[in-house]
Amino acid sequence: MTITETRPEDASAPAPVAALLERQEPAQQDGLVGWMTTVDHKRIGRIFVVIPLLYLVGALVIGVLLGLERVDPEGAAILPLDKVAQLVSIYQLGLAFLVVIPLLLGIGIAIVPLQIGARGIAFPRAAALAAWSWVGGSALLIVAYCINGGPGGGRTNGVNLFLSAFVVVILSLCLAAVCLATTVMTMRTKGMAMSDVPMFAWASLVTSSLLLVTLPVLLADLVFLFVDNKHASVQFGGNAAMSAYIDWIVRQPQTYLFALPALGIVAEIIAVMAGQRPAHRQTTMAAIGLGGILGVGIVFQTALTPNVTTQPLFNAMAILAVLPPLIVLATSGVTLRAGKPKLASPLVWAVGALLMAVLGAGAGVLTGFKGLALQGTVYETAQFHAVLFAAVLGAFGALAYWGPKLWGRRLPEGPSGVLALLGLLAVSLVVIPDLIAGFLDQPAGEVNFDKYSSAVALNALTFAGLALLLVVVLAFGLVALRAFSRTGAIAGNDPWDGQTLEWATSSPPPLHNFTDDLVEVTSATPLLDRKEA
Repeated sequence: MTITETRPEDASAPAPVAALLERQEPAQQDGLVGWMTTVDHKRIGRIFVVIPLLYLVGALVIGVLLGLERVDPEGAAILPLDKVAQLVSIYQLGLAFLVVIPLLLGIGIAIVPLQIGARGIAFPRAAALAAWSWVGGSALLIVAYCINGGPGGGRTNGVNLFLSAFVVVILSLCLAAVCLATTVMTMRTKGMAMSDVPMFAWASLVTSSLLLVTLPVLLADLVFLFVDNKHASVQFGGNAAMSAYIDWIVRQPQTYLFALPALGIVAEIIAVMAGQRPAHRQTTMAAIGLGGILGVGIVFQTALTPNVTTQPLFNAMAILAVLPPLIVLATSGVTLRAGKPKLASPLVWAVGALLMAVLGAGAGVLTGFKGLALQGTVYETAQFHAVLFAAVLGAFGALAYWGPKLWGRRLPEGPSGVLALLGLLAVSLVVIPDLIAGFLDQPAGEVNFDKYSSAVALNALTFAGLALLLVVVLAFGLVALRAFSRTGAIAGNDPWDGQTLEWATSSPPPLHNFTDDLVEVTSATPLLDRKEA
């Protein structure tokens, strides 16, 4: 008897009837046409995963170049100074909208329907449309920067293209968020209450719902800016002031929302690797929900209310924002202590992601205190890096953990574990020196500033961290490509001794996920219940 046992009435049917009742899996079309027309959520999720990983490499190349310029702060040696503002912009917006948000949404689209026992994703054609329109919009966004159209750019048509492409990117991500949130709310298997959904599915629901609250506000900003720039009314300050209306989207507390699914990933991995039911599960769910609420940054648009970041509300939210990752850290520690942890690479990635999330949220506590004068310095850049790169580490942990389910093969544990440790070291080198340099008043987004005695050493460490992170990302991509395509060990259906429903089907799963009906779910760990019965 398994968790996907056949219903008794089907099993007892005569052979001809049973054959008619048997579900036949339709063949998926291969090639580009098959991918363009797919409604399989696992394929759609892969589109949202693979393309952002390529963009991550590009973003890190830009980050390395900017970091190299900062090592010699008395003058730019490689990059033209008039291009620095746009490079900083594409780096920050790219990490958020071309890497972290679509990457975590993609993992959610691929995995969450399996976790909740659904046979697909809600509105599958809309999800496919979201994926391919995001690919097109992101490509146009990059083209806009290349023709001097990003924030700080001077080419009118390029600016219009930037604003239009950014609108397409946001609409695509909103559409994907609608599909993912609707799936969790309406397509859960029999008996699965909202309190029983796996932690990653819960984090994906919270994040998707609140993205639909915040991203439309940015969308409205972009529409106003487009009309203003198109008709040269300069009501909003023209292109020169464009950054002031969109920078809030890549600053705290908004960046916390983008990385929130990583906390769900961490909680999932740690419980399974500990071989233990999640400790204080409801507390962890509440912490993730609180993190979503505290990540709503639309009220802190400095272009509309310039002094908002010195108000008590900002300080209070900055202080409270450290609670969600701290609570997840505490409950995860209890879970690990109660079990017998397996030292597998997904656990190493997850612990690194959690530590960086705590550091990023903790660093944000100080930014609102006016006397410290940290706003506008590289301290804010460090906090941005800590939060976004924590999400990247969490996403790599998710690929190491769920990759065997999606591709049927496992990553080699040795290389993956070493890369996880190097990734944590790299992000630490990126973040910690900039936290120190922020207290020394080094400005953010600048490569040409007055030199001080510590600048060279601190900026050299940041550059080294970015370069090492680029190497880690490239190496992980190569290892994953080889392992998942042909060389990895066959994973089996349940390689990690999992607790939730995605491990109850084959690896890789069939088109409609489950070949038989699932039995009624009675707890948050249905597969573990079945194993212990």
